[in-house]
Amino acid sequence: MSKIYKASGTQICFRLSDFLLSTTFMPHTPKKIDLSYKIPTEVSRVTSVIREAGFEAYLVGGCVRDMIMEIKPKDWDITTDAKPEQIQALFPETFYENDYGTVGVVSQTEDETLKVVEVTPYRTEGAYSDKRRPDSVSFHAKLPDDLMRRDFTVNAIAYDDSKGQQGRQSKKQPPI
Repeated sequence: MSKIYKASGTQICFRLSDFLLSTTFMPHTPKKIDLSYKIPTEVSRVTSVIREAGFEAYLVGGCVRDMIMEIKPKDWDITTDAKPEQIQALFPETFYENDYGTVGVVSQTEDETLKVVEVTPYRTEGAYSDKRRPDSVSFHAKLPDDLMRRDFTVNAIAYDDSKGQQGRQSKKQPPI
């Protein structure tokens, strides 16, 4: 069964049978898409390792948007329920030098867009007193909470590359 996450009035729907995408920000006829073939091995390896360790892992934001638009992503972001220390323990080469939980997972590749895959825990954010960065972050969120904090409704997209689908927030929302 497909799932729907709703964030900031935007609804993304995938139906497993044919990968049908329908959104409130794309008013045209729904388009059949299959994003799985576009996901590089380096990225799939990161999501697989995270899942094999018992955590959730979703591609998020601009890379999903770019795949939908059939543009090669400039970078790859993953969100997970693992904390930064847990993410770092899963990979041989990482770096974590920020207050927002983002861990860079380093891949040995010539492709600049794949040298670092960023993995960030699900999080919620406090106020933005400087209008740019949150004053505080909390890593005790769920995927819908993480999507709600994202800056642009089109960036509030999560894609499960292992299943080729989204999740549904409410069983009352029928698949489209």
